[in-house]
Amino acid sequence: PVLARWLALGDGTAVVELAQSSGLPLMPRLDPLGAHTRGLGEVIADALDAEPRRLVIGLGGSASTDGGTGCLTALGARFEDRSGRPLRPGGAGLLDLHRVDLGGLRGTPPEGVVCLTDVSAPLSGGRGAAAVFGPQKGATPHDVATLDAGLARLAGILGGDRGGERLLIAHRHLGDSGCRHHLVDGRVMKPKFLGGVEPDLAGRDRREVLAKWLASEKDRWAKLIKATGFKLEQ
Repeated sequence: PVLARWLALGDGTAVVELAQSSGLPLMPRLDPLGAHTRGLGEVIADALDAEPRRLVIGLGGSASTDGGTGCLTALGARFEDRSGRPLRPGGAGLLDLHRVDLGGLRGTPPEGVVCLTDVSAPLSGGRGAAAVFGPQKGATPHDVATLDAGLARLAGILGGDRGGERLLIAHRHLGDSGCRHHLVDGRVMKPKFLGGVEPDLAGRDRREVLAKWLASEKDRWAKLIKATGFKLEQ
């Protein structure tokens, strides 16, 4: 177990960071097939208990490639095998997925959920989440194939269920764990840059662009960063 915190802002926004509960640096040893995101779901559940107006989830740095199923399990969803048993935790367990039950999934805040991510890898395939990010989590080529097949199976099963829209995924993978869509009033919305305008990244280092944008006095997110006491440096 690890201690993870979430941030309550004055405007009723709750901010949760995946890496605090399910992050790669927290692993005493890498477990690419068994690592899961249940801890993230437990932190989100605690934040929801405070009845925020909006939920912001920072994604990235995940130790897991479970498609967010661990997180959603902690929030009331059920992922079952052919015998009706809960799946074993981790990305490898997705190969046994047969049924998804979203009936117990907790509702979202009135102003919805926003997922923050800086990646654009699709869920599966040669440039998918497992192929791109699996190796840094300790995945061998065989592990990557296993994880990719599991994610594809998850997407295939959710694809026939309109309730999948309530999963915060439409489905591009939780960050590198990306959740490239966010949920507002029960609708999956296309992603947009937080400032409302997508910056021109052609030929530029996206980290430098993001740092300059966050440091802008005009941006409300800069106020959030400054309120936490963090310093932004090039």
